[in-house]
Amino acid sequence: MPLAVALGCPAPDPSLKYERFNDDTADERAPPEPRLDMGVMDTMDTMDTMDTDSSGGWACPDIRGVFLLALETKIAPGLPLQFIVDVQTGYDLATGDGPVTLEIQPLSLDPSSTTEPREEVGEPYHVATEATGCAFVVDLGETMVTGAANPITGSDIAAALSLHATIQSDDLWCGQVMDDVLSPITASLDGSTFAASRLADRSERPLV
Repeated sequence: MPLAVALGCPAPDPSLKYERFNDDTADERAPPEPRLDMGVMDTMDTMDTMDTDSSGGWACPDIRGVFLLALETKIAPGLPLQFIVDVQTGYDLATGDGPVTLEIQPLSLDPSSTTEPREEVGEPYHVATEATGCAFVVDLGETMVTGAANPITGSDIAAALSLHATIQSDDLWCGQVMDDVLSPITASLDGSTFAASRLADRSERPLV
């Protein structure tokens, strides 16, 4: 899962997705060529019903399932904190509005490593939030990340964390990190990024 996807994570744009839908389905929605025995009114009737038949061209992706989330801080680019995230949703796919619940499990990482050992460590965080227009905020408040999950220094991290996510597809949500590290140093996390990529299985550990 390239972290670069998080660097320019755009907000979902229903109008653009509808335009893409129109482009992708243009052939299927095109009115039939008039036959010699088809009057002008028959052709117009077909065209008049086309908009109704093609409505519902945009929908919010469904992100229920398990994801690997990599959080890259601006403090230490290239050494992301990693988490397994179990996502449950109840939002309306037509609007992207509704509940999202997340269980966020830290993964262990050796200092300066992005791949080892990546075992579940410490207690998971549980967050209930609301999506609006296919975007949501994961507000963890003031929380502690165990040093075993910190590849930067190996020390426990106290931080105020909020993740501002936009849903890009069934398999990806990503965005910006806000708030601050409180300990062992004090530093702003604003401008840090994250990306969450779907896993086929909770035990899967793709490269980041």
